[in-house]
Amino acid sequence: MHEQTILYIGGFQLPDKNAAALRVLSNGKILRELGYRVIFVNALTNGGQTQAALVNYEGFECVEYKREPQRKYLFSGRRVRRLIEEYKAGYVIAYNYPAVALNAIRRFCKRKGIKCYADATEWYVPKGNIVFKTVKGLDSELRMRYVHPRLDGIIAISDYLYRYYGAKVKTVKIPPLVDLNEDKWSVEALEGYPAQSDENTLTLIYAGTPSAQKERLDVIIDTVEKTAEKRQVFLHVIGVTKEQFETMYHYKYEGSHVKFWGRVSNRQVIQMTKGVDWTIILREQNKVVQAGFPTKVPETIACGTPVIANRFSNIEEYLNGDNSILIGQTSDFTSEFLGKVEKKKDNIRRELFDYRNFLEDFKEFI
Repeated sequence: MHEQTILYIGGFQLPDKNAAALRVLSNGKILRELGYRVIFVNALTNGGQTQAALVNYEGFECVEYKREPQRKYLFSGRRVRRLIEEYKAGYVIAYNYPAVALNAIRRFCKRKGIKCYADATEWYVPKGNIVFKTVKGLDSELRMRYVHPRLDGIIAISDYLYRYYGAKVKTVKIPPLVDLNEDKWSVEALEGYPAQSDENTLTLIYAGTPSAQKERLDVIIDTVEKTAEKRQVFLHVIGVTKEQFETMYHYKYEGSHVKFWGRVSNRQVIQMTKGVDWTIILREQNKVVQAGFPTKVPETIACGTPVIANRFSNIEEYLNGDNSILIGQTSDFTSEFLGKVEKKKDNIRRELFDYRNFLEDFKEFI
């Protein structure tokens, strides 16, 4: 058995099509620097061939294939077990993997003397029809309460998960990370952006994939429009269209100080974030939010752009008066508050979330 090979499995879309991909690549770079061979296993929900293909992302081997039928993906884990043997892996890291399949992989690893870890970034609470809520709810609770504590260790994205698992199993706290040596972080702000404002306008950005369960994008937009009655302000929303926003929040937007961009590339998000004064993040205070940690915080700091956010999860460990303005509740984000916010802060410590700062934490853990 090649003790230095790690199989990193999960529903990420490499190299940068979702937050999961950005997280696992940064973690993979840490493990690679520590001397491990990291192979990602990416079961694609859209595209891909049934026959697995070996591709390369940023120097990492990645096994990609079209995800098996839902029943097999949720309950089997057989394909992953075959890949463990094929690549003679000594370690497995499972990113938010289905509970029953992960438990089968765990038991297989235990028989073979293979270490099995989880990368835990959420505590999912499903919404929707009764069948979906029941199936997904059981899967989430089984994974978090039964399977994860029986693994060899947990990589926890937040303090909430770190504290929950810390007394049960070996756990390390790792927020979402970036690699500041990547070319994308040296790009200039988008030329001619933002075209809708001048030097006197306070420019804001929201970038992400919102859900009404977590994000208060409706509060952000409503406050921007009210503030615009007495101050020049403009908000750019990346990740959803106007129609998607209205459907999600049951909110008819009829203002003129918000531009909806829909989905854009990760590189363009960085360019646009560099061109504004502040990133805005408002989230509800519930278990889903407390268990997670927004990828947009590290990405914004890496851009040198400060953050306005309410207090949730453990963002206060990293955000302070030098790089952010933190408010208590979403209700504190008012037009009176926003009307007093100054232009962009300078000299932000951009390397705060660079993965190299967490090498020792990972080394001690694994």
